[in-house]
Amino acid sequence: MLVTISGAFRNSGDYLIGHRARALLREFVDAEVLDQNRLAIDAESYKNFDAARALILCGGPAYQPLIFPKIYPLDMKRIETKIVPMGLGWKGNLSQTPEDFKFPEPAEKFIREVHDNIKLSSVRDHVTLSILNGMGLKNVSMTGCPAWYDLEFISKDFTYRANPKRIVFSLPAKPQPETFGTLAWLSDRFPNAEKYLALHHGWRPSKSEKGNAMRNWHFQVAAFGAIRGFKTVSIADGLDKMLELYGGADLHVGFRVHAHLLMLSQRRASILIAEDSRGVGQIASLGGEPLLAGGGVEKITDAISAHFDTSGAGVTKSVQVMQQTFPVMKDFLATI
Repeated sequence: MLVTISGAFRNSGDYLIGHRARALLREFVDAEVLDQNRLAIDAESYKNFDAARALILCGGPAYQPLIFPKIYPLDMKRIETKIVPMGLGWKGNLSQTPEDFKFPEPAEKFIREVHDNIKLSSVRDHVTLSILNGMGLKNVSMTGCPAWYDLEFISKDFTYRANPKRIVFSLPAKPQPETFGTLAWLSDRFPNAEKYLALHHGWRPSKSEKGNAMRNWHFQVAAFGAIRGFKTVSIADGLDKMLELYGGADLHVGFRVHAHLLMLSQRRASILIAEDSRGVGQIASLGGEPLLAGGGVEKITDAISAHFDTSGAGVTKSVQVMQQTFPVMKDFLATI
């Protein structure tokens, strides 16, 4: 048995990460995988930890200052089973560089203790790899995010579609000024396409003041989008709605990293606008040139136009990187 420790609470992308990680683990490591909510660890959880051959840390951008004890609130003295990070990434804003980032002492101690007791861990991008290597940790492999790999599509290539019938625009985690102009451009460029705005975190991402502000902004975007032919849908709180919406799409444009990875993993077109290090790391690791939020509408529309002018060359390259990296993921899984 394996135990995954994850934290999918609202954001649909977090559910995708856990789903894909467990599929890989069941296929290549152990058919029995138990998932543990990282914020609901109790005495029964530690009994399951003791019975497992490994605890798998999964769930996205966990390499941040509070990876321990907040992200993974584990009592390390009670755990004898090895702990294996799988496809974790660094979370930083666009003004930060990996060279400037340092973990606080409790987090660094946790990371070193984990790596001292395993053969190999895995990260989802080269940026995160450079941070761990900079700490002197060499038993780390860049496997890509588990969301890169839909086992039904591994051997399939990208097929370019010149006339997308369904377009999904994923809304950002915070208001981005290019949103309105990009929607207007997409509406004019693809007047006959079925068009959606996707709320990965829901209309109201949280009950905080920030959550209330985002809800109000979402209402503004939805009203603008409705005039331009977009239907707004919430895909929060699970995975099924996300798979259904993007499963019928020919093109994704937007800010959500895991919308991008879902589309590419199923060999469909996507253009990601990076809000922070998570997007930058994924785009760069998939062989692309990061398209940064805040750079203006023209840069975004130029990137969309370039996709069609080149018959999807960028997407083709990213899919090839996924295919080439899959054996690295399997090699990592073999060490568990």
